[in-house]
Amino acid sequence: MSHVKHLELKPNDGQTWVIGDIHGYAKTFETVMQKIAPSATDRVILLGDLVDRGPDSKGVFDAIMRYRKEGVDLLLVRGNHDDLMHKSYVEEQENTGFLKFIKRDYTKRSWINMGGDTTLQSFGAKKMVEIDTVYYDLIESMYHYIEDENHLYVHAGFDFTQAQPFENEQAMMWIRDFKPDKKQTKSKTIVHGHTPLDLEFITDVIENAGSYGFIALDNGISIDKQKNKGHLLAYETKSKKLIVQSRQDAATGAGKYGY
Repeated sequence: MSHVKHLELKPNDGQTWVIGDIHGYAKTFETVMQKIAPSATDRVILLGDLVDRGPDSKGVFDAIMRYRKEGVDLLLVRGNHDDLMHKSYVEEQENTGFLKFIKRDYTKRSWINMGGDTTLQSFGAKKMVEIDTVYYDLIESMYHYIEDENHLYVHAGFDFTQAQPFENEQAMMWIRDFKPDKKQTKSKTIVHGHTPLDLEFITDVIENAGSYGFIALDNGISIDKQKNKGHLLAYETKSKKLIVQSRQDAATGAGKYGY
């Protein structure tokens, strides 16, 4: 049974900004938001993977909640890292007593190996239950995909080899390679993150989105010592403006986790 959370947006008068994978780099995220300076009519969509690898995942969550209180229309797509964090919390709650010794927190161990340890450190926590539930509620509220009149916003992509690509939430968070099906997307451009790509290729995709059928916005913010990678990207859908922001946060050695 599908549990896909989907939001269809009505046309707006302002701008629509889309930000790629933040991965715990709170200062860099704040810098990008300052450059965007969203007005009351603007939207900002985050493509997921708010957490892990960077030094301040908690700070990213706190900034989001603060911006919303200030009136910013900030919409969230669920990434695989966000999802693993939430599932690790659920797993820790369910696996108590003897079950804990049998199941041994498999999801949490996978999450830690993908950079979840830095997230726990940002909260000053060792166990998932030590983190305030307001943060899990935020993850629970995230959409698997959002759409407007011209775009589909998703973390990873859609599996168009399956009969119901818009019911497959796992593919939306995890798929690496997909080919857009313009019939099924109704010629809407897919805007996604998840897979770190070279900045030169990303720029080409933006300039030729009609041919590609997608726009990719993950430049691998935690990647070091690779040309044309290691930035946080923000894209405005109407003007096609691209903000390329270098990391403002301290390095965490996040390259050890791989992608």
